[in-house]
Amino acid sequence: SIELRPQTIRSYRYATLRIVEMIGNRQARTITVDDARSIIAKIATTVSPNQGSRSRKIICMVWDDAVTRSVVQSNPWRAVPVPKHKQDEKHNKEKIFTASVFSHI
Repeated sequence: SIELRPQTIRSYRYATLRIVEMIGNRQARTITVDDARSIIAKIATTVSPNQGSRSRKIICMVWDDAVTRSVVQSNPWRAVPVPKHKQDEKHNKEKIFTASVFSHI
């Protein structure tokens, strides 16, 4: 038995609940790479890239277990690229300001 912190359990539950809602009543073996890509992209754009990345990581673990147990033959979530995190706008502005101020040196 693996001991998980309550925060970790909440995070896993939140991520999987979103995906389960999007999958609906479909059987796991019918989920394609295109379906997986679409679901993760939707989470990354409607919630955040960070949540999309976290959801992908968690659902990959679940599907890997399903492969191990011969419930499904492959894991379509592994083919989905990890959503990229947008850089903080303030950080970008600071970099531009710094570069412009010191460009004459």
